[in-house]
Amino acid sequence: MKGIIFNLLEKFITEGHGEETYDAIVHACHLQTKEPFVGPGTYPDEDLMALLQATTHQLGISTEDL
Repeated sequence: MKGIIFNLLEKFITEGHGEETYDAIVHACHLQTKEPFVGPGTYPDEDLMALLQATTHQLGISTEDL
């Protein structure tokens, strides 16, 4: 998955819920990627799925709403 997708998810979370919430979501995941997500980079799909699952749980919203 391209890094821009991760960047857009981060922007959605931080603008609506704050950086602390984003940090909590990232720390709740067991990501294969250890460095920051960079727009042109390519990252495991599993990392995005883990972030999406943690986001829906943390924010109390459905996947469809996310």
